Amino acid sequence: MRPAAPGEPDSLPSETDYRVLVACETALGPVACVEARPRTGRQHQLRVHLRAAGAPLLVDPLYGRSEDVTAGQLGEGSPALSRLTLHAAAISFRSPACGDVTVTAPLPADLSALAGWLGGTAAG
Repeated sequence: MRPAAPGEPDSLPSETDYRVLVACETALGPVACVEARPRTGRQHQLRVHLRAAGAPLLVDPLYGRSEDVTAGQLGEGSPALSRLTLHAAAISFRSPACGDVTVTAPLPADLSALAGWLGGTAAG
């Protein structure tokens, strides 16, 4: 599987809604915390759409920056990040046995630290 090139024959459409929650300039360039909601379900859809918009994930070895972010690299007090910077906060689906099901997961500590740092940096 691979992302289809624009206008490629037999490619399937995909749509993602998004909103920027907080954004700021860092030592590595602009960084933002984004809420994205895929309207379709293509492989790597969010990662591909963010890259196409010129805003790849902060750490994404396949579609963006492959290096880890070390503590302080974004700016004073910024956290270290050593994995794909993507998190599914909630997934909803219809189960034949249970009806509508929504599964939620809290933001992991490393991404929570990044969001807090971004919020404090953007506010300050």
